[in-house]
Amino acid sequence: MAKWEYRGKKKDIVSVYYFVDKKRIRLPRTKVEHLDRLRPDQIDEWVAAWSRLHEVHKRRKDTIKLPADWELLLKEFESYLAEERQLDRRTISDHLRHLKVALPFFVEKECRTFNDFPAHSRLLKDWLKDHMAKTQRRIRSINISLRVFWNYLKTEKDLPLTDIHLKADKAKKRHTPLKVTITPDEVLEFCSTALREDIRLIALLGYFFSLRPQEILAAKPENFMAGKKAAELDSGRAMGQAGLYDRLAFYCGVQQAYTGTKEPKSSSKGWVSCFDERAARLIVAMIKDRDRSEPLIQASLDVFIKLWRKHGFPNTKSK
Repeated sequence: MAKWEYRGKKKDIVSVYYFVDKKRIRLPRTKVEHLDRLRPDQIDEWVAAWSRLHEVHKRRKDTIKLPADWELLLKEFESYLAEERQLDRRTISDHLRHLKVALPFFVEKECRTFNDFPAHSRLLKDWLKDHMAKTQRRIRSINISLRVFWNYLKTEKDLPLTDIHLKADKAKKRHTPLKVTITPDEVLEFCSTALREDIRLIALLGYFFSLRPQEILAAKPENFMAGKKAAELDSGRAMGQAGLYDRLAFYCGVQQAYTGTKEPKSSSKGWVSCFDERAARLIVAMIKDRDRSEPLIQASLDVFIKLWRKHGFPNTKSK
């Protein structure tokens, strides 16, 4: 059974420990430092899940082997997600990891073919929770991956399968206010002192255009529109009606993923506008002499995250 407590001079550091033969053993900080940013109920959930998983590992260290034809289908499924769906490599990795957790359940139920799955699928939730120590959030993610795989089997492999029935507890509604509310003046002040131009651009584009990291990495000077034409766009008109600056816009039409560029979801495509004239002037000054077809930020997504962790605006570090 694992427990946690606050430590440190300000009681803001989370320590997690468990017992072996009545001896208290503390988990390394590298495993639990992310808990410092969570609420007590979220820490409780994580510690309970870790404790269950720790007990599972003590009880059974072996893993259930999948049938060879299932393993082959997983490899084909991986290629399909990468080549046909062009999904991000981390998304593909998550799907495969989830499937390798769920499919052993059907092996235990002695399913010989995929047609045997629906008869047992409703019990998967309890097995994942009780035997694999998965949280409800993880169970919902596993269900999504299994449905994607099931649809692949039906549509791409033409298997005559009936619907699979998967259960998960409803997600609890959580109120998660920002720890820090950042003002435009604070971002502009940060940009006036940041030594790296790429960090200044990341801050300006991310805050004043509300761009995601993947969109910032794919941003090129040719994606911007200024002046009267920008003000006539729907996003520009919305800014003008709200009494905000309306004469610099950016078109979101591509994202930089780990495996290259890709189109975002249709709901994420379109023009967005910068709402502050001071920020707009800074951005224009930094990009006006750049090659119009070259990305403004020359970095991979991994390097981007490391740069922002080290040099970015305080208290906005990604996990």
